[in-house]
Parts: sequence; C-alpha cells; structure tokens
Amino acid sequence: MSRKPEVEILARLDALFQDPSRFTKHTLALDRKGGTVAFDSPDAYSFCSRGGIHMIARQLFGDAAAKQHAIAAEKLMLECAARVLPQRVSLIERWMRRMLRLQPARYTYLPLLNDVEGLEGVQTVLKEAVHV
Repeated sequence: MSRKPEVEILARLDALFQDPSRFTKHTLALDRKGGTVAFDSPDAYSFCSRGGIHMIARQLFGDAAAKQHAIAAEKLMLECAARVLPQRVSLIERWMRRMLRLQPARYTYLPLLNDVEGLEGVQTVLKEAVHV
C-alpha cells in the first residue's frame, strides 16, 4: 500500500460508490433486501460513508487497527468537505448548534454530510480526499 492508510480507505470507498446501489443514507449498512445490518455483517451490501469507511478499514487492517485508521479517514474526509463544500459544512455546524444545542466535534458531521448531500456530495468530497 503506497498511500497513507486513510487515503487508501477513502479511495476504496470512492470505488465502491461508483455503483450507486452500494450507497445508502440514514443507516450504516443495508443488506440486498434493504434491511438494516451491521457494517461488518457478511450480508452488508450498501453503506453510508461512515459504515463504508469502517467496513473497509476492518478489511484492510483487521479488528485491532481498524478503528484508528477509520477515524483518520473520517477526519480527512471532513477536512476535504470543508474545502469543497464550505457552505454546506457551515450550515450543518450552525444547525447542530441551534437545533441540537451542541458544540459539535467535526467528526459528528459525517452522517449529516452523507444524509444531506447524498451520493453526489459524498463523491465530490471523496475525489478531493483521494487526491490530497
């Protein structure tokens, strides 16, 4: 693996999402029938960004190191989102502060970015992340 682990994870996620049926919103993973499953289930077929990141990290690095590499990949993805979709990230941040009364940590934006921007927005961010 010649790339940094987090870049490799996001490159594989980008490749996975080239098939739109492999992307989902509002849950970490779905099986082929549309039922919710764990991201590491053998039946998992489609993933949200976070579920896909954690699934790929586990495949590449095993259980012991997967979480640390997945978190690094999430952080990189969100740094790239702030560059390519700055208005949306700002809107998500304001919404979390106002509606949820949270001082959000950046990593909490990923599910909202996934669910609000959808596949097109996620792919835009992944393209940026893979070419960092």
